[in-house]
Parts: sequence; structure tokens; C-alpha cells
Amino acid sequence: MSLDNGEIDINRFPDGEVRVVLSEDVAGREIVVIGSTEPPAENFLELSFTLHRIVADGARKITVIIPYFGYSRGDREAKAGEAVTAEAVSKMLVAVGGKNLEIIIIDPHSPKISGFFDIPFKEISLIKDLASRFPERKDLTVVAPDSGALARAGRFAKACGIDGVVNVVKERLAPDRVKIKEIRGEVGTSAVIVDDMVQTGETILKVAKELKEAGAQNISVAATHMVYCAGGWKRLADSELIDRVVTTNTIKPLDDLPTKFELINIASVLKEVVQ
Repeated sequence: MSLDNGEIDINRFPDGEVRVVLSEDVAGREIVVIGSTEPPAENFLELSFTLHRIVADGARKITVIIPYFGYSRGDREAKAGEAVTAEAVSKMLVAVGGKNLEIIIIDPHSPKISGFFDIPFKEISLIKDLASRFPERKDLTVVAPDSGALARAGRFAKACGIDGVVNVVKERLAPDRVKIKEIRGEVGTSAVIVDDMVQTGETILKVAKELKEAGAQNISVAATHMVYCAGGWKRLADSELIDRVVTTNTIKPLDDLPTKFELINIASVLKEVVQ
């Protein structure tokens, strides 16, 4: 991004523990830290240890930009006794970063996330960036794969100059298994499934199958975050149901992705926020 990255070394001790060494004087300065918290957990530890060191060295203000906020799907106690992981991660970041901390997250999974922080919080949306890859087309059907994606899909449709979205009603049988119960709305020959993230790809592929049966001939996916470690990208790559995948590099992309994948580089977005 043509910005000063600072003098920091993040590596590992012989036993695999995370080691962070800050070699730059940050006392009294305003510092920006960019880091996602996707699995493995070491990503969260690297961010936390970096914050701890910067605070200890007397930074005046710290802005943390989190391109992908991992553990965000755990925004509620879905099952009795289940940890609300999004809240736990939020509280840990605040505990380490202190009251001089500001958090900026790109397309968080749930609007509940902001409520877990008692410090300044901002959200960056890449919906318009995704929609820009689909020039205004009246024949395009915008699809929300579940109720949680309905508002996001609505903003995408508006950016594309399209009125209304198709809403999919689903039932989650297990963390990686869903059942499609109903598709509400008229499906055209071209459709784009809009969501914030792709993990296992289970929902998207089941929705795509229903869209095909409803008459869609060309199906695309538009999602801000591609969680490669969950394997969904591979399922989309191998599926004949999916013709095109538009996503971003909020999570470091794999090398040699199939040509059906189109990546939007978020560097310019981050640079604008930082400056």
C-alpha cells in the first residue's frame, strides 16, 4: 500500500509459540494495526500480542483494522451452554488494547458485533465493490441464501440498480449441514448469490441447485470473505453449478485459484482508511 509497515518481527519460538518483537518507538504516536483473526488461532494471538506491546510502549492511540473478523459466526448462544465466541474475542481485544483503541471491521458477519465493543467501532462495507463487477442488468436475480444475508443482498441489488431480491428459507441441521425449505421470489436466467462469507460452501451449493431447478442458467457467487481453510472454495471450484465467484483478499488467497474466481484487492480501501 506504499505505507510504512513499521519495524515489527513476528515469528515462532522452537516450541511453536508466537513471538512478537517491536523494534520501533511508538510512544505518543497514533498507530494503525491491520490483522485478521481467521483460524488458526495463532492469527488472533499475533494480533493480541502486537496490541499488548504497542500499548505497553505508550502509543497515544491504536486503530485496529480487521479485514476478516474470525469467530464472528458465534454471535449468540445458539445452543444452551455454547460460547458466544464473537463477544469473547471482542472483549479480549478490548482488554489488551485498552480505551485508546478503535476497531474497524470489513463486512462483519452480524450487526450484533458492534454491540460487543464498548470502544469506538466502525464498519466498512465492500458491497458496492462486489456489485461493481455486475454492471447494471435488469435480468440479474440477486439471491439472499438465508435471512441473515437479506439486508446485505438488498444493498447489493440497489447498487446494481435492481429492485428486490429472492429470499431463501433454510433450516440448519448441523454446523455444516442445511436444508432448503423454500425459495421466495421469481428466479431469472442469471442469478448471483450474495453473502458475507464462504466457509464450507454447503448452503451456496444447495441454493444453487434449487436455482437451477427454478430456471437459472448462469449462477455467480459474490462474497466478501473466502475462508479457504474451511474448504468451501474447492467445492465451488469443482461444482458445475457455479459459473463465477467474485470475492476479495480480506483473507490471503491461495495461489493458482481457478479462472472462475475473481479477486478484488482491498489495498486501496485500507489505504484510504489509514490516510
